[in-house]
Amino acid sequence: MKMKKRVESALAYPLFLFMVSSIILIFLMTFVMPKILTIFHGMEMTLPFSTRVLIFVTAFLKQYWWLLLSGAAGLMVAVLSAVRTVKGRRAWDRIRLLMPLAGKLQQKTVIARFTRTLSILLKSGIPLVESLEIAKLSMDNRIMEDTITEAVRQVGEGSDFATPLKKSGRFPPLVVQLVRAGEQGGELEEMLAKAADVYEDDVETSIATLTSILEPVIILFMGLVVLFMVLAVLLPIFDMTGGVK
Repeated sequence: MKMKKRVESALAYPLFLFMVSSIILIFLMTFVMPKILTIFHGMEMTLPFSTRVLIFVTAFLKQYWWLLLSGAAGLMVAVLSAVRTVKGRRAWDRIRLLMPLAGKLQQKTVIARFTRTLSILLKSGIPLVESLEIAKLSMDNRIMEDTITEAVRQVGEGSDFATPLKKSGRFPPLVVQLVRAGEQGGELEEMLAKAADVYEDDVETSIATLTSILEPVIILFMGLVVLFMVLAVLLPIFDMTGGVK
């Protein structure tokens, strides 16, 4: 829960910035720009491509905003409904692991939660197989849970825990090595706690890096959009004044 709160806290500002930027853009495109662009209506001159694009976008948004809003709401409902199914949830969990940047962060978060939970369970004296069955529920990712399900099967048949983790390819070599060292030294719960410490710190560092990238990207995107709108309005005005001269 502590790690989850840190993640939410770190992502709060970029999400807020994105929402405010989106609202400002929608306001500009639907209320401000249409009034400004009316000065070009009926003029017998070839408008720049950027101006024509802006006129088309603003007219489309002003006339069909309800269609876009309905489509977005329908898409959201469809995605949420699909995620609630078994196949849909598995597909979504796989996508989460394959996302650029966010995929690695998701994997690290899952590993940190799993190793911390498993360490606590083993320290409480619960057998390994039963601890694995309980700890995998904390992962919140069906693809990663499948790895632990297979590990439970192999451990129940007499295998060590590190071997199925290595074969799966879902767990980094560091985790595999710590688990193997813990099993050989009889200190598996301590090694799992060390792995949890490493990946919890790694998650915090990754989140700080990700947010530091997101903030300037959002600001840069807003700046480029505003620059496009300004140029789309000013270029034909410059052409008009040039023609008058």
